[in-house]
Amino acid sequence: MKPRVSIVVPVHNAADCMDRAIESCLSQKRVAVELILVVNGSSDRSQEIAEEYAKEDERVKVIVMGEKGVSMARNRGMEAADGDYIGFVDADDYIENDMYSVLCEAIGQETDVVSICEYYIGGNGGKRGVTDELFSIGDRKDSIRKAMLGALYENEPQIMGSVWRFLIPMDVIRVNKIRFDEQLSIGEDMFFLLEILDRIERVRIVNKPLYHYVKSDCSVSNQFGNETWKEYMPFFERILSLPLGEDEKKRIENKVIALSSWLLQETLQTKKKYEIKKREFKERLGQMETVLQKDRLAEDSFYYDAMNDKFLHTYIRYGLWNIGKRQIKNFCAWMHKKGD
Repeated sequence: MKPRVSIVVPVHNAADCMDRAIESCLSQKRVAVELILVVNGSSDRSQEIAEEYAKEDERVKVIVMGEKGVSMARNRGMEAADGDYIGFVDADDYIENDMYSVLCEAIGQETDVVSICEYYIGGNGGKRGVTDELFSIGDRKDSIRKAMLGALYENEPQIMGSVWRFLIPMDVIRVNKIRFDEQLSIGEDMFFLLEILDRIERVRIVNKPLYHYVKSDCSVSNQFGNETWKEYMPFFERILSLPLGEDEKKRIENKVIALSSWLLQETLQTKKKYEIKKREFKERLGQMETVLQKDRLAEDSFYYDAMNDKFLHTYIRYGLWNIGKRQIKNFCAWMHKKGD
């Protein structure tokens, strides 16, 4: 009897690229596929295309919902899944036709194991996204967890906390009631997987690229928008609340500082486009101080040294808006001190 694999594909304005993802899922060998397309508030032909596939192939289910984010879309897909295993594919990516059969074979008859594969970056083959060094860590889940967290501060991480590389037994999710955090729109994959790792015994790693990670116009954009701040702040809070070793905590905190600086710079650079008011920007600075759990600093020496920082130059260039000089002074001073 073939293993039953449910594949959840969140779809948001992906009419130009979703066909390839769908065809690759339906072409899987040696497994019984259930394809769940979750149309997430699309304004293009995505819903029409999804429903056409459902009419032609009984293996396809379509769920239509408002634009509620990828986490809710994946949760809705999991709720509808009937398979023994579950995998996730992004609508702009595609997979090899033996991806899920290979991952199923890696798990075998065990119920407390997940499997993970290598991947390509870019379409039409692209380059391998993982080196062979990854496979020296064996099947120890603590090593996977450490490598996953390392992706937060390494420039070229060996493991990204991306759910699309994994195959997970559905019983692990059902019994433990594991869901994607719908309050997060950044890093939701990683926290979902960290919870999965807490509930299993080991990870089987397949030394073969089976997933094609494609950066296209259909991809979730990394560009800064007025909502980006709201997306990052819950992520920062969740990251800093994790039980971490001293070294991990320091390195991740430094990464949070770097991202925070970037977000503030982007706020300034896009203030005209998004009509960000000085009151809102002041609130953002206050939120950052709260998340980073640091007292305001007032040492003038740090402040004047910070004048040489790119962050403060950017701030001055785009206008101080008279929104609280001491607040800016304190935050820049703290940032500069952390960099010493």
